[in-house]
Amino acid sequence: VDGAGKSTQAALLIATMDRVGVPAVAVWARLGYRGSPALAGAARLAQRLLPARHHSAQRDRAAGTARAATPTSRRGVVGWGWALAVTLDYLLIVRREAIRSRGRVVVYDRGLADALVGLEEEFGGALRLDLHRRLILRWGPVAEVVFHLRLPGRTAHGRKDDSFAEQVLESHARRYEQILPQLEAAVVS
Repeated sequence: VDGAGKSTQAALLIATMDRVGVPAVAVWARLGYRGSPALAGAARLAQRLLPARHHSAQRDRAAGTARAATPTSRRGVVGWGWALAVTLDYLLIVRREAIRSRGRVVVYDRGLADALVGLEEEFGGALRLDLHRRLILRWGPVAEVVFHLRLPGRTAHGRKDDSFAEQVLESHARRYEQILPQLEAAVVS
């Protein structure tokens, strides 16, 4: 979850590998965040075209104050298509970074489990995401070992309270516990 210490641990691992002469690079890619310029432009356009309170409501969801009604951008054909666009954009970013990193050990600050949790937390509930999940599992970052930093939402929120409310982090933590057993890589918690 956000605030667990992923970036800190990734930086320490890369520094250690660097000291012993193993070339390594960190890759940070998060489904739905820091997307390509084309996706960001499409999001801005949608926010202007959709009626107020019908787009993502990301700030409300992060604060744990999302309203009961699912916004237009998270349901129906519009939501399904947007989830697909976000998924494909994420996969292109991850693949591009992997190609740029050839010859080095890639340390994914956020990996496959993060993409699946992000998909479920951002779009799950009102949409059938079977295709999206299959695409992520097939084309997402493949790790030989996954390190899972298990931390309660309360503790993570105390470390980094600027992104998500405590109850949202608790929901994310529960989602990780559901998803991690499904991954083929060895998971070390």
